[in-house]
Amino acid sequence: MLRIRLFGPLQDVVGADRVELPHAGPITVSELWTLLEARYPDLSAWRTICRVAVDGRYVRAEAEITDPEEIALLPPVSGG
Repeated sequence: MLRIRLFGPLQDVVGADRVELPHAGPITVSELWTLLEARYPDLSAWRTICRVAVDGRYVRAEAEITDPEEIALLPPVSGG
């Protein structure tokens, strides 16, 4: 089971602050996005601008996720 935390506007897109996806075995970040987009098509607009963190570390699209404690999708932020 993949447990994914969502932040900011991603929570509005999905309607929750976290989601769970059934999946066993390793998966790349790119494959994770594909699974998420299949379930939540409106997330596709965020794919190229969000960062993904696995267990507190940023990872790239080709990174393989194996047995994560936490996956987080982080949209860009701005402030002043």
